[in-house]
Amino acid sequence: MHNSAQEASALTPECGEFVTRLEQAVQERTETLRADIQRLESELLQCKATEGSLRQVQEREQAFLAVLGHELRNPLGPLRNSAAICAMVGEHNPELIAVSEIIERQVRTLAQMVDDLIDVSHIAQGRIKIQKEPVCLSQLLEQVVADSRLSSHEQSRELHLESPSNAVWVEGDAVRLKQVVVNLLRYLSKSSTVIEARSGIALSLVSLPQLQEVVLKFRDPGATRSGAAPAPSTTNVSTGGASRFREKGLSITLVQGLVDLHGGTIDFSTPIPGRGEVITVRLPWIQSPGHVCEAESSGGLPTNGQSRRIVIIDEHADFLATMERLLEHLGHHVITTTTVENGLILVKQTRPDVIVSAIGLQETNGYELARQVRAEPTLESTFLVAVTGFGQEDDHRRALAAGFDRHLIKPVAVEQLVQLLNALGDQ
Repeated sequence: MHNSAQEASALTPECGEFVTRLEQAVQERTETLRADIQRLESELLQCKATEGSLRQVQEREQAFLAVLGHELRNPLGPLRNSAAICAMVGEHNPELIAVSEIIERQVRTLAQMVDDLIDVSHIAQGRIKIQKEPVCLSQLLEQVVADSRLSSHEQSRELHLESPSNAVWVEGDAVRLKQVVVNLLRYLSKSSTVIEARSGIALSLVSLPQLQEVVLKFRDPGATRSGAAPAPSTTNVSTGGASRFREKGLSITLVQGLVDLHGGTIDFSTPIPGRGEVITVRLPWIQSPGHVCEAESSGGLPTNGQSRRIVIIDEHADFLATMERLLEHLGHHVITTTTVENGLILVKQTRPDVIVSAIGLQETNGYELARQVRAEPTLESTFLVAVTGFGQEDDHRRALAAGFDRHLIKPVAVEQLVQLLNALGDQ
């Protein structure tokens, strides 16, 4: 077989020169392509290494947030317990009641900030999964407004709800939707140095089946939050206004992420520059699933009169002291200890109705405690509650899998404890 040089020599000089140049061009192009392939392979390896590094960073961030949440929630527990105790013992002391309300208000704010911080991080990483089901939004709003009126920390701001007489339904996660409403109301309730005669916040709900959407409007006729620049006439976060939302703070960033997860949109507008705000949330509408919204009982502080034997296990002395005093004020018999080893001895001796245990204990953790309690036949009916600063979804699953009946996140509200203990009598 003749090679290309021989073939070229058999051609005319012009053709041979053309073939030679063509071969050179092909060879040069081949070398260029080979170099490009090597460069791309190198870049691919770098991308994989970067992806691995990013994954490690995200994992470290998650671990950091979990520890941060735990460490921040731990001191909030004794503070909330102390506020509740002050409210109980200071029934006829207006000054003590006022101080307890301030403590409770600030604890609630700090606890919400911790939750929002972790949730925003989870949304950014695509880790939040909402449990969609039919939600009666009109009922949800009524409950939020009722709760807000009962425990309002902005007594000077009235809250007015306008809602259709018929039930309004959406498909979504009731807990997350309530989080959206509460965070937006909290944002609008923040004080402004420019407001003199403070007016109420109007909350309205409109169902638009023909457009397959539900419109929720929050109207604040007061001035724009102090320190905030006047906004454009309309800012649609879903179409490029996200940077403005981030400027509004952590809770609004969280709201945007939750609304997006529900397939909705959210807009900010200022009808008059520097005066008032209107927040509009649009969510997909669904038909009624066929049952009527039923109001849930809020559950108050009064107990059902039944005293419980309770063992509490936690390493934090302030938490133990305040929880013991709080539960004793509620009429229960309480024993406390700081170790799982002592706790197991106590529960086997006393066979309590309820065990309240932390998770992050040294030597033996709360999961192991739960497993050992569940393995003891004499403790079969004991109600086991994890009260912990570890509040991520995986922590909740692990607690239930280990044998806990409930997984509560610090700081636990006294109303939540009362509801839980009262419910034991119904089992």
